[in-house]
Amino acid sequence: MPLRCIIAILLHSFFVYLLQPPLLYRVYYVRFIAALLVASVAWLVSNITDRGFNHAVKQTQAHRRGGESILIVVQRLTRVVMFIIAFVAALALFGLNVGTALAGLGIGGLAIALAAQQSLENLLGGVSLLMDKALNIGNFCKIGIQVGTVEDIGLRSIKLRTLDQSLLVVPNGLLSQMQVENFGPRQKCLLNQHFSLRIETQAEKLRLVLDRVQSMLDQQPAIETGTSRIRVANFAGASFDLELWAYVKTNNWTEFTAIRQDVILKIAEIVEAAGTRLAAPTQLTYLSGDAVVDAGRRTALFTT
Repeated sequence: MPLRCIIAILLHSFFVYLLQPPLLYRVYYVRFIAALLVASVAWLVSNITDRGFNHAVKQTQAHRRGGESILIVVQRLTRVVMFIIAFVAALALFGLNVGTALAGLGIGGLAIALAAQQSLENLLGGVSLLMDKALNIGNFCKIGIQVGTVEDIGLRSIKLRTLDQSLLVVPNGLLSQMQVENFGPRQKCLLNQHFSLRIETQAEKLRLVLDRVQSMLDQQPAIETGTSRIRVANFAGASFDLELWAYVKTNNWTEFTAIRQDVILKIAEIVEAAGTRLAAPTQLTYLSGDAVVDAGRRTALFTT
């Protein structure tokens, strides 16, 4: 479409030139046509740059290099800059004093910046966020108390799709004051489980459970070898408290939950096969075995 507009403008100019209109008409006509031509060329260049940026974003996402958010924001800034350049060029072609217009725009921009300090803070926060590459589109993260997937990163705010599918808009200026936990760059997930065995479990069975659980962890292909461990963490109350620590070699949360479920079920089978049971919240009460004082002696004691 921009090429069609440019061709139509040039053809119209050619036919008007053949008609040889009056001089005053030609002056205003040339200015108007030149402004339309500038707008069409800016439209064409904008479309070309948009295709280039879209191709770069797709290549970045395909190779998972990161930084597609920066490309998207640079694309938006390029559109704004090209619009300003085309607008100033059109004003110059219409015979207006561009220097005075630019000075007025500068003073107006300063006044707007002073009046919109919060927006300027969000803008600077967005630039620093993109330069640091703290978040990328598609990352699963936790911002404050909200958990979700980043759908868009702009100069003013980011958009987070929460687990209940609502859209949360967070201003970039607030991100510097909030705790942001990005789950996207991690290469493995921590599996940290606590469970308890009944206090009546014999030491031999307790060692058997520990050995079998450790062997099961070592044989799991999805669990990182050399870092997994199962230990008795506490010996108090009515149970033996055990702690499992392992890294699952995946960054997909759904896959991690499936592996965690499989490990928990296998631990339950190991405990059952060892002849013991998992401990439930209980409270033990010990009764004294001393002989009961007979009634006569009790009466004598109280009389005394």
